[in-house]
Amino acid sequence: MTTTTTRTTTATMTGSSVLLFCAVLLMSMSCSILAQTTILNEVTTVVEGSGSGSGSDVEIPNITTDLPESTTIVEELTEPTIDVVDTTTEINIEDGGIETTLPPNVPEVDPETTAQPIEDPSTAGSGGQEQEGSGSLIPQLSTSTPSVELTTVPSLIQGSTLTPIAPTPSPIFKCRTSGTFPDINGDCRRYHTCVTDPLTNELVNLEMSCLPWLAFSPKYGRCVRDISDCTNDEFVCESAGRFPGTNDMYYYNCVLSLRGGFHKYIVRCSEGERYQPFLRRCWRYDWLHEYAVQALEALDLAAIQIEQKVFKVEEKQRLKAAKLAEKTALKQQKLEEKLARKAAKEQAKKEAKEAKEQAISLESAEQPSLEN
Repeated sequence: MTTTTTRTTTATMTGSSVLLFCAVLLMSMSCSILAQTTILNEVTTVVEGSGSGSGSDVEIPNITTDLPESTTIVEELTEPTIDVVDTTTEINIEDGGIETTLPPNVPEVDPETTAQPIEDPSTAGSGGQEQEGSGSLIPQLSTSTPSVELTTVPSLIQGSTLTPIAPTPSPIFKCRTSGTFPDINGDCRRYHTCVTDPLTNELVNLEMSCLPWLAFSPKYGRCVRDISDCTNDEFVCESAGRFPGTNDMYYYNCVLSLRGGFHKYIVRCSEGERYQPFLRRCWRYDWLHEYAVQALEALDLAAIQIEQKVFKVEEKQRLKAAKLAEKTALKQQKLEEKLARKAAKEQAKKEAKEAKEQAISLESAEQPSLEN
């Protein structure tokens, strides 16, 4: 008589962890995996020996299959984590080559290929069907090398040389007559004085310079504070008054000239003062700063006032001399006209006398012919 004993053991397979962004796909795949899971049975058959005539029992060796105990693992939904791989691409343009540098822990990737999906290590040991159903994918990484356009600068033609251009020399002033003349290079502080050397009897050029804050005036033939003749100053006086300069450390004072136009003066502000357009004068902004012994604005205004007085005196003298010259010229003109009229009268008398004498001579010549 044979007795068979069957023992059944049920084992539950575990599912792999799923990623959050493909949870719906993995839920459907989990159902297919659970449906394909088979129940493994451990069957141990023990055959009891029966009488065979020899009276000895034959014992059949037991076939035992050891399976792990039934365990149940609850699937856990974990938040997917994506490792960001820092890929640094450095382009070194040396002899037309392109070099790509990656971190030491990241293998180099062919620029024309795309990284294949990486399987989840938790499912590496499962069956082929389980690997296809439960494997998680990492987003594909692609590396591409940007195209770089290389521009070749044409080299200079061999044999060609660059010749430096010599600077244009400044014109040299030459004395033609004696007197005082402005600088021909446009420097309003410099002027030339031409005098005659008594030994050689030749004109000698003496280059002179005006003191600071003075300029040479061709009108007056000397250095004055009026800088209206300076061409290197862009400000032009269009009306009388005070106007701001290029900075608040000075201002322009325009004064009407007796010769027409305007005199242009520069008035400086002392240290600790600035020009105030509303007040039209220098205003003390730093009350902690001590005043200088001499205020520059007061000195400049006083010098301008003195120069204006000199200009007025000289202008009066010039006008007086001009009137005197005009009067002299008019008197000379009248005298010349009188002399011309007198000369004309004398010439007329002389011509009349000659005509009379000629007429008398003709009459005397005609009388003898009549007597005959």
